Amino acid sequence: MKKYILLLIVWIPFIGKAQVNEFGWLQGTWKMKNKETYEVWKTGNDQKILEGISYRIKGADTVVSETLKIKQQNGIFYYVPDVAGDQPEVYFKITRYDANGFTAENPEHDFPKIIRYQLQSPHSINAAIEGDGKLISFVFDRINPHR
Repeated sequence: MKKYILLLIVWIPFIGKAQVNEFGWLQGTWKMKNKETYEVWKTGNDQKILEGISYRIKGADTVVSETLKIKQQNGIFYYVPDVAGDQPEVYFKITRYDANGFTAENPEHDFPKIIRYQLQSPHSINAAIEGDGKLISFVFDRINPHR
């Protein structure tokens, strides 16, 4: 009995505490179908942030569109894109997630208001941005896993 109580005491701090590795399925390099646009996701140095970068190939140049993060603050996960230029980061609260996808929302943002990623297979993601009656979908194929 003492053994079970000790195990329970050891595990209680971890019960209900999700970590950024909940989104580990996103790690790797993803290429948008029919375009030279990529997203690369990896675990940050402190293991508490999933970091991403979105870029496209234009001729011989690589053009960064935005940097991306999935991080946890005060027990809440956020998807945080930072678009290239002078705009600040925008926080989208992750309102739903599981082992195959997530939905992030910021109803105060102009566009998008909702961002969704859904793993279709180990090698394919459907992503979408939406708001104000508009929906733009993207399909990415995994070209290099980072596990």
